[in-house]
Amino acid sequence: MIFCSARIAAHGDPHAVADQDAFFEAVKRGGYIDHLELGRYVARVKHAPLAIKPTEWQSGPQLVSAHWPLMVQDAAGEPVPDARFVVSYLHNEEKGSDVNIATHLLHDTFESRIDAAVVFSNDTDLKLPIEVAANRIPVGVVNPSGRPVAGELKDAVLGNKGCWYFKLPLDVFTEHQMPDQVGDIHRPAQW
Repeated sequence: MIFCSARIAAHGDPHAVADQDAFFEAVKRGGYIDHLELGRYVARVKHAPLAIKPTEWQSGPQLVSAHWPLMVQDAAGEPVPDARFVVSYLHNEEKGSDVNIATHLLHDTFESRIDAAVVFSNDTDLKLPIEVAANRIPVGVVNPSGRPVAGELKDAVLGNKGCWYFKLPLDVFTEHQMPDQVGDIHRPAQW
């Protein structure tokens, strides 16, 4: 089994990096994976208009504009109704994991190293590599998130013999965790 992930950024929670290192070491030592392929995290400061989630009758996020009790004034002190607020925020982005999954999937498929594959992801960037592999071998797509299986990933496997998709229920995920201790590695208290 190939496990593709990325080392989290060192800023933020001081325990997170050590906890992730413990997890990676436990899955390797415990024999849960054959290979760990690491991407990276990139931390950037981005800017975007301030928005709120849509209500059930709105079609998408709604931009926030100036109105009382928070108003924007121009240099002369006059209110600027409908002014847009722009926020600066930290954006952590995982880089490389989807490419690493796709590369291993296609390489192992084309080299006939595997007879079938199961991809645990709901990332629609994997649609084409899953589709290409599914034309040659049975491929299962397992969505480990709480959201429905992405339609593009369903489309990538539908119609191919032996291919399937599945949404992993939370109770199945939580009931099948590693033990609290793997070798000399103990489960961090924060988990």
